[in-house]
Amino acid sequence: MVADLALYFNALPEEMGAETESYSDLYYAAEIYTHAFPRVQADSVVFVGLPDPNAADPEDAWHLADAFRRQFYALKRTARNVLLYDLGNLRPGETPEQTQERIGVVCSKLQQHGALPLFIGPSRDWMVGHFRTALDHEGDLNLANIDASMDLDQEDGVLHKLITLTPDQPTHFCQIAYQSYLVDPMGLSVLDRLHFDALRLGQIHENFRVAEPLIRDADMLFFNLSAMRNSAFVHAPGPRPFGLNGEQACQLCWYAGHSPRLSSIGFYNMTQKADRNDTDMATLAIMVWHFLEGFSYRYKELPQDERHCDRYIVPMQGYDDLIFFRSRQTDRWWMLVPGKAGAGNDYYLPCLYDEYMQAINGHLPDRWVRTFGRIN
Repeated sequence: MVADLALYFNALPEEMGAETESYSDLYYAAEIYTHAFPRVQADSVVFVGLPDPNAADPEDAWHLADAFRRQFYALKRTARNVLLYDLGNLRPGETPEQTQERIGVVCSKLQQHGALPLFIGPSRDWMVGHFRTALDHEGDLNLANIDASMDLDQEDGVLHKLITLTPDQPTHFCQIAYQSYLVDPMGLSVLDRLHFDALRLGQIHENFRVAEPLIRDADMLFFNLSAMRNSAFVHAPGPRPFGLNGEQACQLCWYAGHSPRLSSIGFYNMTQKADRNDTDMATLAIMVWHFLEGFSYRYKELPQDERHCDRYIVPMQGYDDLIFFRSRQTDRWWMLVPGKAGAGNDYYLPCLYDEYMQAINGHLPDRWVRTFGRIN
C-alpha cells in the first residue's frame, strides 16, 4: 500500500504555501503531506522531493525541492483539474545505493497504484534509482533522456549503468536534445548499433514537433536541466551557451504529460545555488505546470481501433506496403512496424505526418528502419 511509504518521507512545514494568495493557486489543488500522509488515488500525479547528496548542511538537502515548491504552488490551477499529491521529501539512506533503492521502491509502489511519480532531484545519480522500476517491469520499457551530453560509453557513467542494469531493459532508449560537440562519437555508435534513437538539439530548433513521437513512445522520461542554455536555466552544471530555451522545455513537458504511455518522470541535474526568489525554480515550476496541463488532456487511443483512427496503406517498391494510422480525435500518427512472423510483436510506432509523406514519396522513414532492426 502507498501508506506504507510514509516511513520514507519527511513531512513538509505548513508554511510551504504561505505565499499563496488565492484559492485558484495550485497550493489548494494539491494534497500535501504536512500532518497526515496523503491517500493517493489512481490517475494522479505525485511529487517526490529528492535530497541533494552534495549539500554541505544535511538540513539543506531538500533546499532545491522546497524552492521549487514555493514557486510552483503560487501558480494558478490548470484549466482542467488534475489529482495532485505531494509526499514531501524522501529521507536518504545511509549510502547512495540505499537511497537509490528507496527511490525505486517509491516509484514502483506509486505506479502499481496507478499514480504517476514526478521526482525533483538535484543529482543525476538518482536516475539509477528511478530506473530500478525496470527490474520489476514486464513487457517493453522505453526510456527517453533529455540532456545535452551522454555518458553511455563510460563504464562509470549514469547512462551506462542504466543500460546495463538489467539485460532486457530498456527495450528502447532515446536521447533528446544532445549537442554533438559534447557527445563522444563512440556513444552515438553504441546507440546506432542497438537501433536506438538520438535527436540533436539543432533538429529541435528546426522543428520542435520532431520530439513529440519520441516522447509519446516513452514509458519513463528523465529531464536533465543541463539540456537548457544558461540564459534559460542558470543553476545546472557547466557553461551552456546553447541548449533548449524555456518555451521549448515547456513544450517538451506538455508532450510528456499528454502521452498516455508515460508512467514516470524526473527532473534532475541541478546545482545547490537556488534561493527563495530563484528565477530558475520559477522556470522549473512552469515546466511542471505544462506537464500537468498536458496530463489533464490525456487521451488513450489505439491506432488499430477503426472507430477512432483512419488507416493509410502506402505501396513501397521493393518492400511490403507501409501502413499508417491517424487519430481523428487528436491528429496523432503511427506507423506499423512488422515483427518476426508468428511472434506477435508487431509495433505501432508513434510518428509524424511528415514521415507519412516521406513514405508517399518513396522513402522508408529512418525510425521505421531502426525499429524494424530492433524488433526483428
